[in-house]
Amino acid sequence: MQSGWTGETGRWKQMLAGGGLLLALTATAEAATYYVDRNLTTDCTAGNYSIANRNCSGANGKAWSTIQEAVNVVVPGDTVFVRGGVYAGFAKSSLQGTAAAPITFRTYPGEHVTLDTKGGCYGILLQGVAAYLVFDGFEITNTDPDVDWARGLDLTNATDLAAYLAWRSVPANKDKERCNMGVRMSGSTAANHLIFRNMEIHNLFETGFSGSIDFGQFLNNHVHELVFGYGWYTNGDSNVARGNRVHHNQYGFHNRTGWTNAVVENNIIYNNYGSQWCCGSDADRVATGGAGYWTAAPATNTVFRNNVIFNHPIGYGGLSLHPGSGARVYNNT
Repeated sequence: MQSGWTGETGRWKQMLAGGGLLLALTATAEAATYYVDRNLTTDCTAGNYSIANRNCSGANGKAWSTIQEAVNVVVPGDTVFVRGGVYAGFAKSSLQGTAAAPITFRTYPGEHVTLDTKGGCYGILLQGVAAYLVFDGFEITNTDPDVDWARGLDLTNATDLAAYLAWRSVPANKDKERCNMGVRMSGSTAANHLIFRNMEIHNLFETGFSGSIDFGQFLNNHVHELVFGYGWYTNGDSNVARGNRVHHNQYGFHNRTGWTNAVVENNIIYNNYGSQWCCGSDADRVATGGAGYWTAAPATNTVFRNNVIFNHPIGYGGLSLHPGSGARVYNNT
């Protein structure tokens, strides 16, 4: 793991370090730019995609109609531009760029891309090893009307609770609730050096970002209205959360075994609380609570600064840290 990577600009730092310039230039020169376009009726595998016409009548490179197809072929240094439209989520086991040549997925400039998890589980599922990846500009949501219905429930109300439990007794409903997340990192080792920026994750049953990650960057994301879930349900080392807006979830950040050596700054975090059907020590039950930022393990050497955190009237409050050494908290409102 190379902790010195700082995102896309980090590739140049790595290229210039240790006499690796020639190798890095070679790797970067071989990088490809691909396209994904839901308008395609056939894949443009001969390099004949037309950006202007959004069909296979040009010479702008290879293109596919699904993101999954592009994910299956990318190698370090490649960039995938996704054209405007609504797409299914995607999954990949072992997706790795390098410090000098990350793999980048981004929305095409000026266009809006939605990953709709309706009928599935995840917007982005990263299994196995995930390293040196950039995801930029995607909306992840769920257009299943059951999500809107569930968001309107108050499980402390007997009538609402009875309706919810009747709905959840249907196995298909229970399954689609429990797995519905925006980004899931589920490798046996922590994902590392991933960037998620300019994303909107909302209207899901469960969590926005979930799993173990080291040296991650979460930048300028909008995470909101997750019915029974958390904006972040993560753990790891040396992560950065900067410029995010996080609201109307069960928790804003629920970093289950803690973030260490992290920077959490310039975020706006509010109205993260509610009721959910949760797993108790003896039986499932209604649990009420919430928090803006809560960690159950030491936030060792983590900096919290310049955040605006408000309106968390039940649960753990705005900012609740497990005792740890070196945590610094200042200039928060």
